[in-house]
Amino acid sequence: MPGVPPASAKPGQLTAMISSTALDLPEHRAAVKEAVRRQDMIAEDNRRLAKALVRQGKAVEAQPYAQRAVVIYTSLGVLSDIAEAQATLAECEGGGAVE
Repeated sequence: MPGVPPASAKPGQLTAMISSTALDLPEHRAAVKEAVRRQDMIAEDNRRLAKALVRQGKAVEAQPYAQRAVVIYTSLGVLSDIAEAQATLAECEGGGAVE
């Protein structure tokens, strides 16, 4: 049923259904694209927050944000973004020593 989130969805969580039939797919394509785009934005926000915290000398506080960016980018499968997020995580784990 379009517009009705699954029972497992959390409040405010975006979901998208990937259809198994050619007839349903065009209906859901926009929702899938939007969900992926938002995940990319969330990952980038987490990576940037981690970088900012490292610059402030708060590498330990930054680490969960960098880890979340790595997890999200890995699920999206964009190698260049994964590498960048992993480099940010390395900065956090090294106390900000990596540039």
